Amino acid sequence: MPLSQNHLDQLLRGTLTAQERLLVVLVRDLEGRNVDLSTILLSDIDRVSGILQLRLDGRVELVRLGRETIRVLHEYQQQRRDKEPALIVDQEGRPLSKSGIDVALGELAQREGLQFDTERFRFQEPKAARGPRLVTKGASRDLFYLYGIVSHPLRRQVVELLGDEGPTGFTQIKSSLNVRVGTLYYHFDMLAGLVAQDSQKRYVLTEAGKDAYRKLRSAEYVQSTSVLADSLPSTQTGIEKGLRFLFPSRLLASIQSLSPVAVALAAVVLGLGAFSTYQAGLETVALFLNSSSQSPLLLGLGFLGNWLLVYAVADGIATLVFRRNGEHLVLLLGTAYALVPLLVFVAWWDLATALTLQAPGLTTIALSRVVLVLAQAWSLALLARIVSVLKGLRLDKAAVISLVIAYLSIVIAYVRAA
Repeated sequence: MPLSQNHLDQLLRGTLTAQERLLVVLVRDLEGRNVDLSTILLSDIDRVSGILQLRLDGRVELVRLGRETIRVLHEYQQQRRDKEPALIVDQEGRPLSKSGIDVALGELAQREGLQFDTERFRFQEPKAARGPRLVTKGASRDLFYLYGIVSHPLRRQVVELLGDEGPTGFTQIKSSLNVRVGTLYYHFDMLAGLVAQDSQKRYVLTEAGKDAYRKLRSAEYVQSTSVLADSLPSTQTGIEKGLRFLFPSRLLASIQSLSPVAVALAAVVLGLGAFSTYQAGLETVALFLNSSSQSPLLLGLGFLGNWLLVYAVADGIATLVFRRNGEHLVLLLGTAYALVPLLVFVAWWDLATALTLQAPGLTTIALSRVVLVLAQAWSLALLARIVSVLKGLRLDKAAVISLVIAYLSIVIAYVRAA
């Protein structure tokens, strides 16, 4: 566990030279990085701006050093009589190697009853001297439960905001935390049991939430959180990881911000869909594509009508059933991307019919039906991911919306066939 400011002040008071003081403040400023102090030159530090050009794994990272570090550096340079450009040198003015600097840091820490962790580049208490991470078994159990709920920084901020401010409206919380509507709804969903709404629709902490707020403010929990963050495994399921691969978060963020690129790509998807169904003579029925003799123009317009139908059902269920108001325009844009698999099927259909592709025991039509089922499953998975993020729903609830649209597709296709 990293040292507190009191321990670092104690280390500084125990230093004997300006070089030792410089080492302590550098460790404080660069803690946690894979740093080799032997490679740092005096010229790498701008004493006016306090910026250090730090070379890490072949790249340069700019680090702002503290005022005290610059002051100690100035003191250290005044005492040096050598012309060596290296930052850390020995008494004869020769550059110290990495191992020599690590030894110096280890000896400095040992004088104060501490240790220096070379891998994490920080001072720390000896393992034997550390107290228990948690005081009681009950506290340990409560902490793991609490951490599971508020592990996300935004959920913790929500609990702390409501604990500090009391009953607060949705708009005020959204403005204070500077988040999207869908994102905030999602995290309120995850905070069920800790956060509720009063008669005026303001968000408040429940009794369990107030207890969580007190625990989050306690020294015991604050000290233990960083340890838990490093040791607990990811709670993300394999399905969620797979959907992130199918539809990257960066693209969803672009849709949420209604960026010109996201809008342009959605227009391309819709334009290609309308043109390709028009050209292939395919009729779009929700998530089904059937060969049709209708007017090609109607088939092209049908693809756009299908897009609006899927959006209307998804937005209607999210708004009316799951009470996710807002973000209507971004969902309209996002729904276009869920139709990409249908474009893939149209491309397959053109190829299959042109070359009369078939598999053993399957005609071209039968094989195409298999491909269509796979495209529909892909489309439903994309839709669940899009609705989950843009409307702030848990993935299981977003999956319900996808299933409703799937059943609706089957019903419409069955009715039209009858």
